[in-house]
Formats: sequence, structure tokens, C-alpha cells
Amino acid sequence: MEQPEAQSVESSRVIVVLASDTTQDTVVWLRGEHDLSSVAEFRQAIATAVDASRSDLVIDLSRVEFMDSTTIDQILAARVRLGAEGRKVRVRDPSPAARYLLEICALTDVVES
Repeated sequence: MEQPEAQSVESSRVIVVLASDTTQDTVVWLRGEHDLSSVAEFRQAIATAVDASRSDLVIDLSRVEFMDSTTIDQILAARVRLGAEGRKVRVRDPSPAARYLLEICALTDVVES
């Protein structure tokens, strides 16, 4: 099955770039604040990324100013969903705020080295 061309789906807080011949992974970038008010947007971005590609998923948290447990819940749900398909979810470059929450939740194992 051919992979889709690189596409970008952008909103105020979430950007999705699908895998293509030039990019191996699908990337979801988060920016700003992520809590209950943005969970539907994040969930939809993950669903778009998962359904449109057979690649692993990278969630870039470098521009996150704040996130709460609803964001963590979506990352874990994505890990379960993709794990069932033999795919992986990795977190890239967490901001200090995002890293703090990942450490509290003992999820530093999902962060790329």
C-alpha cells in the first residue's frame, strides 16, 4: 500500500503532518495549552494521523506551555491503539511543562532519546 503524500492539517493548537516518501513517521505537533478544552481537537488529530498512515506516530510537545491529564490520557490511548497494530507512539522534545507531567506520570519511557 502506498503512503499518502505529506499533508498538513493545522489548527490553532494542533498540527498534523502525515508520513510520506520523505518523512517516515506521522507527526502531531502540539502548541499552547492542552487540557479538557482541547482534548477533542487532540483526539481528532490522533485519529486523522492513525487512519491516514501506517507509520509510527510522533507527538512533538516542544511548544506546549501547559498540559494536564487529559493530554496524557490521549497519548496512552494512542499507544494502546497503535500498539495493537504493531506500531509505536513516541514523544519528541517535550517542553519543561510537558516533561514535568510526563515525569510525574512515570512516562519518560515514551520520550525519544
